[in-house]
Amino acid sequence: MKKNALFILTLMTMLLTLIFMFGCIEYGTDEDDYLRIHIRANSNLPCDQEVKLAVRDSLVQYLSPLLSEARTREEAEKIIISHIPEIETVTNELLYSCGYYYGCEAEVDTEYFEKKRYGNLELEAGYYRAVILNLGTGEGQNWWCVAFPPLCFTSDDYDNINYKSILYEIIKKYSKKEGK
Repeated sequence: MKKNALFILTLMTMLLTLIFMFGCIEYGTDEDDYLRIHIRANSNLPCDQEVKLAVRDSLVQYLSPLLSEARTREEAEKIIISHIPEIETVTNELLYSCGYYYGCEAEVDTEYFEKKRYGNLELEAGYYRAVILNLGTGEGQNWWCVAFPPLCFTSDDYDNINYKSILYEIIKKYSKKEGK
């Protein structure tokens, strides 16, 4: 009887894993599922590149609570569009406090992005909706990430991520009981 229960539990786990895997493959494969962020620096001078990264950190911090309730790309886009003036104000205040008076312009538009990897997720090259932030002339090297679903990373340190399976822990616990 116990072997049958373990077999059924294992079979159910495999079935749920397959369903989850196919669900994950389906979600997020369409450019319409994502809202990206694209920040263009004023120039390639080191000082403009440094302030671009400060703007990045400030923008991610500002947008995170605003987008926490968004369930779709469309919802996230509406939230951001309604906050464009505030995004420009927050960014301009940061630029001015750092001694840069060239200002910024923010908009939401469709833009081409190259293929990009974010941890285990790889987004194909293509046209995506994006929050575009031009600092000054916007002619310097840029930075981009994903605003929705929220995948903006300020670090490329993916080696320290630990994954834990609740189902594995249950099976392991049940197997130990069987072995006693």
